[in-house]
Order: sequence, then structure tokens, then C-alpha cells
Amino acid sequence: MVDVETRRLPYVDDALQERLRCDSLGHAWDLISDDWTPSVGVAETCRCVSCFKERRGAVDPFTGVRLTKPRYKNPPGYRKYDKTQMPSRSEFRLMLLNLKNKTGK
Repeated sequence: MVDVETRRLPYVDDALQERLRCDSLGHAWDLISDDWTPSVGVAETCRCVSCFKERRGAVDPFTGVRLTKPRYKNPPGYRKYDKTQMPSRSEFRLMLLNLKNKTGK
């Protein structure tokens, strides 16, 4: 288990809290305008309203079935963990609670 008090976190300020919220609770997706064209189906582009990560994929315009695996576009400064150091969702939740207790947010 990760020691949430001493773990070095790669984020700062409000961005830290938003990223931890997304990592522990999940993203809050909102549809946005598409600036790309898929090779099949129609484009579906969503952006997280908290951390601004984008999810892009193609869907069938008649059934709504996803035709491609989603691809993600990270905002500037968004750190991607490698698989050996990725905290569990529970560990992210503990980090978020620890931050909340320290900052009162």
C-alpha cells in the first residue's frame, strides 16, 4: 500500500485536486466539438470538465455502438503513470482525502 502522507505527487495546486478527483472518482465527461475525422463512423469527442483530458472515438451513427477503442489526449502537464507505479483507485482516494484534510477543499 502507498503511504499517502509521503508519496511524491506530480501535480500542484488546484490541478492536483482535480486530477486526484478524476483518478479516484472517475472523469466527468462532456461532449465537445470534433476537430478530427475518423476513418469509420462519426467522431465522438468528450472532455473531462475537471481535468480537461479528452476522449476520442468513432461510433456507428445508426446504432451508437463504438467502432474504435477510445483514444485519450492529455492536457499540458498531465502526468501519465507507468504501470509499475500506478496507484490503485483506493490509494488515489486516500490521497484525495489527505489533500482535502490539509487544504480544507
